[in-house]
Amino acid sequence: MNSLKDYKYLQKESKLAALDPSSTCTGVSLFIDGELKYTGALKCPVKECSNLYDRINLMGGRIIDRLEEIGPGIVVVEKPFYKSSKVLSVISELLGITRGYCISKGIEFHEYFPTDWRKGCLEIGESFPKREDGKAFRREEWKRWAVSRIEQQYNITVNDDMADSILLGKAFLNEKINFKEVI
Repeated sequence: MNSLKDYKYLQKESKLAALDPSSTCTGVSLFIDGELKYTGALKCPVKECSNLYDRINLMGGRIIDRLEEIGPGIVVVEKPFYKSSKVLSVISELLGITRGYCISKGIEFHEYFPTDWRKGCLEIGESFPKREDGKAFRREEWKRWAVSRIEQQYNITVNDDMADSILLGKAFLNEKINFKEVI
């Protein structure tokens, strides 16, 4: 994987940024002409910033800074689907910051629920993995599945936020037959 500096001056139309937002660790991936070129994590540990609203502001700023660095033509983010209203509120605020930035810069913006992007990154004929008892995966099992899948496909070490951002980007690209037609 190359540094983001290597891609800063490429035309934005060829660049897709995929984000898995969180107030503590946001996964970010960059695809150029449909190929993964960079993945990383923006961190904001609770130890460094215990006030939730300060952490939202800090992470929101880090997301904007990273998008400025990447200069994408398209941004794809995971849309929250949480039982906890507190988590939903935090992620929604980060999505609002990201959407507002994209609107102000004329960047195409897309959101996907986790079940939608997970379907989009399955191979033809592949179905969702299940637990040994036949029941659907829970959140932590999906995280392990995502990390394992990315490590196998790309031979890179990632955390679950980075893995989710890569799979989210892949799902968006898989949905489009030809990436250039999207632009």
